[in-house]
Amino acid sequence: MYFSLDQPVGAPPLSECVFPGDRVVIVPDKRIAREEEVLAELASQVFRLCTEPEEIAIVLTEEEEKKKGTALRNALHDRLSETNGEPVRIAIHSPAERKTLGFLAANDKGEPVGLCRTILDADFVIPVGEIPSKPYVGYYGVYTALFPRFCDEETQIRFLRAEQGNPDAKLKKRLLGEVEEMAAFLGILLTIQRSGSAWSCGLPTTFGVPARSSARRSVDSPR
Repeated sequence: MYFSLDQPVGAPPLSECVFPGDRVVIVPDKRIAREEEVLAELASQVFRLCTEPEEIAIVLTEEEEKKKGTALRNALHDRLSETNGEPVRIAIHSPAERKTLGFLAANDKGEPVGLCRTILDADFVIPVGEIPSKPYVGYYGVYTALFPRFCDEETQIRFLRAEQGNPDAKLKKRLLGEVEEMAAFLGILLTIQRSGSAWSCGLPTTFGVPARSSARRSVDSPR
C-alpha cells in the first residue's frame, strides 16, 4: 500500500469527509510513476472507506487517454474486481470544448479561469502528484496535477507563454499565487504526494502550501 486515506496527516479520515451521494474525482499528475497501479489502489481505498459515493471518476487529458487510457481501465478492472468495487468513470478533459468547462473564478487581473466541469462539479477532489527533487518550469507545488492542466484553453495558453518566456522570480511567484488561489476556491482538503520513494496523504498545508481562508470546504467549515 502506497498511502492511507484513513489516516491522512492533519485531516479527518476520508470516510468522514465523503458523504453518501458525493462525487469523488481523482486528478493525477502526468509524471506519476506506475500511474495505473497507484490510481487503482487509490480508487480501491475510496470504495472501501466511503459509504455509497454517487460516482468516482479519474480525469485525464486527451493525450493521456490515448497513451494510457486502456492500461488504466485494465488496472482498475483487475483491482476493483477483487473488492467488488463499482466501475470508475474515466473523464477526458478537452480544454477547447466550452460545454465541458465551467467558470471557477477570476484572477487578480480579472481574467476568467475555466475548469474541467467534472472537477468543478465534484464534491471531493483528490490531486495526486510527485514532489520533484528540483522544481521545474511549470511545477506549481501540490496543485500541479490540477492547474493549468485542466483549465480552459485560454488559461493554459497564458501560463504556457509565461513559462516559455523564462519567467523571473516575481512572475513565478505570481503564477504560483494564482494556482494556490484557484485551488482554494475549489476547496482542496486532501492531496497525495510522493517524495522519493515515500507516499504521503494529508492537507495541502502539510506540503508547504499556505492556508487560504477562501477555501470552499475546510476541516473547520460545515458541510
